[in-house]
Amino acid sequence: DNEEMVVDDNVINRIVFLGNNDSTVFIGQVPHLLVNNKPFNKLVQVLNTGKYQLLKYTSRNVTSEETPSHTSRVYQYKDTYRYFMRSEERVEDIKKLSSENILIYLPIASSYNDWIKENKINFKNEKDIIRFLNHYNSNIKN
Repeated sequence: DNEEMVVDDNVINRIVFLGNNDSTVFIGQVPHLLVNNKPFNKLVQVLNTGKYQLLKYTSRNVTSEETPSHTSRVYQYKDTYRYFMRSEERVEDIKKLSSENILIYLPIASSYNDWIKENKINFKNEKDIIRFLNHYNSNIKN
């Protein structure tokens, strides 16, 4: 009835966007997800399925700067990303996407070194990490 309604942040714990060929899942209230030793109760995107998941938090802010002529200001969006590695029992904050920061949380990851080289996995690239995690999750014993 053209009425705006607001939901308490603590009520929503999962949002799923369904597309024709793909879906995107966001989850909140993630157990063991801490930042600076405090619960991080924001919605995070789940980038892959399986036992080991890469989670992503996106923060979008408006920034401004003065034009070179000092006659006006330019406003633009600036996105900041934060990544987490999630397993059944823990969630780890990933400071920077790299092989060292991802593989440390995956048991027997070193046995996949040949596959990583053959498939040219770049651990600075989000899509490559997702591709590797999908392969890793499909081959590990639960």
